[in-house]
Amino acid sequence: MPENGENNDGSHSNKYKTVIEDPSLIRAGSSHRKSHSGHKSRKKHKRSPKRWGIEKRVGTGLLLAVAILTVLLRYLPGYPLMSLEWLIGNQLFRIGLIPFILLLGFFYKASRHIAGFVVLLGLAAILIGEAIMFIPLLPPEKVDISPDQRLRVLTYNVGMRYPAGLVEHLDSELVDIACLQEVYVYNIDSLMRDAERLGFQTHFLKLRDDAGGGLILMHKGKLINIQTIEAESFNNKKRRFMAADILWGERQIRLVLVHFESNSRKRGFAGFLQAWNLRTIQANLVSEIADTSSVPNIVIGDFNATPTDRSIRELRKNMTDAWYKGGHLIGGTWHLKYPFLRIDEVLYNGFTDAANAKVIPHLRSSDHRALQVDLLW
Repeated sequence: MPENGENNDGSHSNKYKTVIEDPSLIRAGSSHRKSHSGHKSRKKHKRSPKRWGIEKRVGTGLLLAVAILTVLLRYLPGYPLMSLEWLIGNQLFRIGLIPFILLLGFFYKASRHIAGFVVLLGLAAILIGEAIMFIPLLPPEKVDISPDQRLRVLTYNVGMRYPAGLVEHLDSELVDIACLQEVYVYNIDSLMRDAERLGFQTHFLKLRDDAGGGLILMHKGKLINIQTIEAESFNNKKRRFMAADILWGERQIRLVLVHFESNSRKRGFAGFLQAWNLRTIQANLVSEIADTSSVPNIVIGDFNATPTDRSIRELRKNMTDAWYKGGHLIGGTWHLKYPFLRIDEVLYNGFTDAANAKVIPHLRSSDHRALQVDLLW
């Protein structure tokens, strides 16, 4: 029997010869089949995202839920988890969330889960908006202001050591008001005496009955009135702040010097939560006092909270952040070596503007950096 399509005489049949001599028909048919198959495959992918295993779905779902809760927590009304904002409301923490959320969002997009991608993109937009709202991104113009047109104020948590160079800085910079926190008893007399030689009036207030130090207010105006504000603190103690009415030429101001509750590391996690709640109570009390004044107001000192923290939201509501008006970027005042957090602040109302805000790096007696700003009449 003839094999391989051969006739009896050994020649190939025309039918097989046509197929062999026109291979383009094979290529065209193959291409058509591939094209058709590819079209069906693409059409299938468009209709549904990639299927994830149960572990992957649970894991990414949890990450998405945590991201939503973390970002939106500070915008929700009162709720049992509000105390977690001692961490979640931290400005540096929220900035650090931005690349994480974007990365998770692009993972969702690559897996063609568009709904999750859109949600995460919205969360990132909220965090970026916060950064723009609380961090001055553009450098302000440096303003040369005559002393009679501004009030130059400085706040500094001086720590346990004598603040070497502070008095010289106040003199050379023509500072009008200096507000010091955490001044320990063995430095009080010498520090107040050195300031008084420069023409400052000085006032000391012990922070708590069991504290080893307190607050010092230094000013060159005429004191009209000074009072003590007492607020709840740890161990059923009272934490004290200073409110002073000062006459500056013909202008009267009210200044409230604060050192809000510090985080208690000795008490562990519960101590952080309790300190956050105490800060909220203290800041709300100071806010009520500041709101009752009809003259220009300054609230100044160590807030122990970054600008995005809910504990000081009520206080910031009717006041202007001097750093945002006159500073640049984060303006970190803590920690001295790695100043990524701005927890020392100057808030005001009743002044026309703020300018020349700066952090003072050469004062190094504590783990804080001093903050100085000009408030314009």
